[in-house]
Amino acid sequence: MNPPSEELAVRITREVDWDERIEGALFDPGPGEMVERLFRLEDVYNLLSGLPNFQMDFHGLKNWIHGVIGDEELADLMDEVLSRSRDPRQETVLLLGERLQQCAQVLREK
Repeated sequence: MNPPSEELAVRITREVDWDERIEGALFDPGPGEMVERLFRLEDVYNLLSGLPNFQMDFHGLKNWIHGVIGDEELADLMDEVLSRSRDPRQETVLLLGERLQQCAQVLREK
């Protein structure tokens, strides 16, 4: 994946507005499903990588990354993952982690 421009790195790491949020769900045998409203790509990454009972619509995530976050390259890579994988979670976590590391590097260098 190519490193993002500084402008794109800022967009990727920003907190989006309420009406641009994405939702996922934590499944717990006790209280059941709890909706999580997420406003940053890093929040999505942290929940997907850290909580196996966190679920989300990966096609919706790809569309959110493309339309709201504005990262076409990452969205295209996710599209490739979704077209070949029945369980895209692990590959998605790797892609998100790599992109967030690239953003941190770009923003440190500015």
